[in-house]
Amino acid sequence: MMTAREEAHTLVESVPDNEFGIVNDILRRFSCPPDDGLVSEAEADRLARIDAACGALAHVPGSVDDYLARKREETEREEERYRQRHGRI
Repeated sequence: MMTAREEAHTLVESVPDNEFGIVNDILRRFSCPPDDGLVSEAEADRLARIDAACGALAHVPGSVDDYLARKREETEREEERYRQRHGRI
């Protein structure tokens, strides 16, 4: 069995020359530029904003899935209380 990398190499080799430019463009979108250790000022600013946002939300417990599960349980409890007060729907 081939690895994913080997399969990708095989597929790339089978691409006709007249379509290789498209494949090349797609592969470039997925490849990472070489890391020269330098970060542009704009990129550093963006990373600083991301870090600040993460820090501001660090106290929030749980994940989105946890939040949605709590909301679903809350809604079910409210619906049950409504049914008890107003009879079954």
